[in-house]
Amino acid sequence: DDSLIWLNPAEINTFSGFLWGELGQAAGSAVAPRVNNNLTLSSQWGGVSAGLGPVTAALFLGQQRTSLLSLAGDRYAPGGQIVAIPATPAGAAFDVLDPVGKFDVLAGMQMGNLGLGMSVSFADDGTSTESSNLTQPSLANGDLKYSYQRYSSDLLLNFGAKLSELGPLSSVDAVLTLGMHGVNNKYSDEVYFNNAFVSRSNYTLKLTGSMGVQFQARGVMMLGDASSFILYFGYGSDDASNEFSRTTDTDLDGTPEPGIPAPNTEYYYRINQTLTASSLRLGFAANTNVAKNMLLIMGGNIETGALKVSESQTDLFSARNGIVEEYTREVSWFTLPVNVGFEYAATKAIVLRTGVSKNLFQTQTTKETDPDYAAWNGTSYPLVGTVETTATADNAVSGVTVSLGAGVTLTGNLKIDAVVRQQVLFSGTFVVSGVPETLFSQLSAIYRF
Repeated sequence: DDSLIWLNPAEINTFSGFLWGELGQAAGSAVAPRVNNNLTLSSQWGGVSAGLGPVTAALFLGQQRTSLLSLAGDRYAPGGQIVAIPATPAGAAFDVLDPVGKFDVLAGMQMGNLGLGMSVSFADDGTSTESSNLTQPSLANGDLKYSYQRYSSDLLLNFGAKLSELGPLSSVDAVLTLGMHGVNNKYSDEVYFNNAFVSRSNYTLKLTGSMGVQFQARGVMMLGDASSFILYFGYGSDDASNEFSRTTDTDLDGTPEPGIPAPNTEYYYRINQTLTASSLRLGFAANTNVAKNMLLIMGGNIETGALKVSESQTDLFSARNGIVEEYTREVSWFTLPVNVGFEYAATKAIVLRTGVSKNLFQTQTTKETDPDYAAWNGTSYPLVGTVETTATADNAVSGVTVSLGAGVTLTGNLKIDAVVRQQVLFSGTFVVSGVPETLFSQLSAIYRF
């Protein structure tokens, strides 16, 4: 299975001389006919691998991943107690950008029954602006110049090893992943006032925690010639804690002051957010031929994890400083998903697939701690109370997911895989029903050269 290269980069040693193309996931009209703009393609990426002497190398472009940065800077405190990250005075968004996948580079080497591999994955996104609005030929009070930058990045380093024939196991995989996040948002402006440019606004958003670590291990045991049993272990933790600060000196006197009414309100505060995630997964799977040309795949996981967010807003005025609001939420979960699939080789060129998945057991516990601070009393924001709540939800009755697919070998080296859109089973294609629905929701192509 070539998808194993994303579990363990050492698997690339098995796939030298391949060309991959993820043709995309299609989102069509699910309910009403929409003739215009009825089809959107996403998640398109591809890559190529080749042998370079003793090394097998691969380059992929455009693959997208979910990052913890997608949650960084979001506010969780109810009722807007802790202010959201505001737009800049120029009207530009200042929250965290989601990194866009740029490239994955894999390299591996086989040494007897030991395969080694590593991969580097990089994603980023950013924008920047330098602007000025100056009176000519002589500067005038109110002339403005500003600098704006918004940038996020993710870097993943994977180190993998695969050992064949270890005791009763036909193979053992071990993978260590190091993830590094980056955020560098900053805005500053200056206003010309009394023959000099004076700083008016400064915004910064940066990470105070930026490292993720994951370890995965997998063992495969062959049971005869047609069956196998697989065990999996995975543990990971991630940190995207961040800090936002804002200074706005509207009257340009060099000292932000509290209590000035709008529209001349001045700001001087900092928001710290602790954002951490962890997960533990134990998995198992079995493959066996249950009939001629039919393969049964069964698997399941025991998964537990937690996401913790802790936020605090602090005033920094020289005449009024201290914690204004705090809030903490910790969400933990335990799930037991199971999957069953069948693969049927209808001909030498056509393989049909179907699968069923369901969470047999799923619980989620949410703990919230919400301290309540009173208004400034001249010396501090006094803490007057704390509300703590714990809620547990049992979602074991969640529905069953059914998937349908097919693989077609067009030539000896070209293979097309497709996932069938389930609505088509009920609505038919556009020709039959008039609903502009796509027949497939996902298409992939693999060519071996």
